[in-house]
Amino acid sequence: MSIKISFGGLEPAELAGEWEETEPGAFHFHPHYGNMLGINGCSFHIEAIEVEDDDQGTQQPVHSHNEDILDGLWRVDNVSFETVEIEGRTCVMYVIPAER
Repeated sequence: MSIKISFGGLEPAELAGEWEETEPGAFHFHPHYGNMLGINGCSFHIEAIEVEDDDQGTQQPVHSHNEDILDGLWRVDNVSFETVEIEGRTCVMYVIPAER
């Protein structure tokens, strides 16, 4: 499996790796080359959580233990994120800075 990373009008780069389900509905991406995504010399983990739309069309985590993660990503009300399919499930991807 691979994910495509692009910036503005630049050609996307593919990052080969595997998704690991670390707990129900939560995934961590393990790149095949190197161990993290690097941006401007800083390392980042690539993560994802499984989501579904509720009756009002708002994304909710499928598993309640991921509520804090999704809430932390929301900085404005009533926003929905673009999703990707991981192992047949709808997920929101995000990156977090690596520990020092």
